[in-house]
Amino acid sequence: LPDTRNRFLFVGMYRDDEVTGTFTIRYDSLQRSKNVNITSIHLPSMSKDDITEMIMSELRLPKRIILHFSDVIHKKTSGHALFVVQLLNSLVRDNIVIYNPTK
Repeated sequence: LPDTRNRFLFVGMYRDDEVTGTFTIRYDSLQRSKNVNITSIHLPSMSKDDITEMIMSELRLPKRIILHFSDVIHKKTSGHALFVVQLLNSLVRDNIVIYNPTK
């Protein structure tokens, strides 16, 4: 017999400090549902040092050159890891930051 159940994949992302009580009530009720499987992954924010180390490693530049840039990235993203990667990728894609992995 073919599987007649509907399937749906939803990937959500939120910051703990930006959600309201209404969200947590809905999220809790979803977790109690027998028809919904939820997997939560807690990803802590990156520190300024984490971002600096990542950019230094990727761009192969010393800390003194990267420090101000990494501070701006941290302020714009609040250290949210997915936003950090997305912002850096957009800066490379738009040729604001030029990245040459062979050097």
